[in-house]
Amino acid sequence: MLRIIKTSFSYDCGSPWIIKDCSVEFGSPGTYLISGGNGSGKSTLMDMITGFKKPAMGDVFINNVNLYSSTKTISSLRKIISYMPASLRMPLYLDVSYILDMWMGGYFRDELISALNLHPFMDHKYHSLSDGYRNRVHLAVALSRGAFVLLDEPLKSQDDELKKIFPELISKCRAGRTFIVTSPNIIDDVKWDKKFVLDRGMLK
Repeated sequence: MLRIIKTSFSYDCGSPWIIKDCSVEFGSPGTYLISGGNGSGKSTLMDMITGFKKPAMGDVFINNVNLYSSTKTISSLRKIISYMPASLRMPLYLDVSYILDMWMGGYFRDELISALNLHPFMDHKYHSLSDGYRNRVHLAVALSRGAFVLLDEPLKSQDDELKKIFPELISKCRAGRTFIVTSPNIIDDVKWDKKFVLDRGMLK
């Protein structure tokens, strides 16, 4: 279970709140969508949940452990969290096969590589991939790891083919795990346990 209790975040004292008095509970297992426009705070909220941005106020609990109780706690809890940020870059001159061998976990490895059509690119350097295929690599890694999977705008820069199979990928990988997905728009054809809207830092 993942709980956020009255969390708020701003970059500087006196600056506007990016996240304001946010409280929500994500049950385990479960599949959740957070939609919202650009600047609504989606990425900031995901960064707070994963320990990259400490809230100015409030708490984040993962499996009833306060994420921000210590640096050691953050490091420990990240082992059960798989996070795909909206803006992610991997080492440019590594082969795709090396990246997948190094960072993919044990969930549905072969099925994900096949479904995401990565086999033809295994010997390619990461820097040679299009943005869309770089994101496919990121998605393969993220979906293969962690009891808690957080995907920040996973369909950004993706083609229609991947958008079509994305619901099937989530359905295949969701058993026994918690998925939290952000998107500027509603993603259809996924069986969401709950859908939220983030608007001006407030979750509804």
